[in-house]
Amino acid sequence: MGKGISISFPDMDKFIANLENYSKQAKENVSLACADAAFAVNEYAKKNLANNHSVITGTLVKSFRVEGSAFTYVAGTDVIYAPDVEYGTAAHEITPKNGKCLRFEIDGKVIFVRRVHHPGNHAKPFFNPAVEEVRPIFLNELTAALNA
Repeated sequence: MGKGISISFPDMDKFIANLENYSKQAKENVSLACADAAFAVNEYAKKNLANNHSVITGTLVKSFRVEGSAFTYVAGTDVIYAPDVEYGTAAHEITPKNGKCLRFEIDGKVIFVRRVHHPGNHAKPFFNPAVEEVRPIFLNELTAALNA
């Protein structure tokens, strides 16, 4: 999925290796629990973005994907600015990448400048809280799957 935000569960490799001791049905149930958790994290993350007023264009919300199979799923987004929304940014200068000036509009008036001092943004966490919201649900589903 590329650059973005990554969350992993400690000792997941050991957990997967120990699944060999369980029935085929238990393994299928664990796989479903993993997939459900990945999709749930994305849904909670979208809800959190809306709740913390981070949706401007909808690009970030529309970018959430789930990839993977069996016991390993990756949930999230590869939108380059997602970590900036999640963790915030420090004050920084914005300069042109191509050309000599930046161009933008304010109230219909076209503005040209050589650089802009951006004051930074406060963190508006959406993904890490989603993981924390889903974690107990996921652990309950794993327990149920292994006891099936």
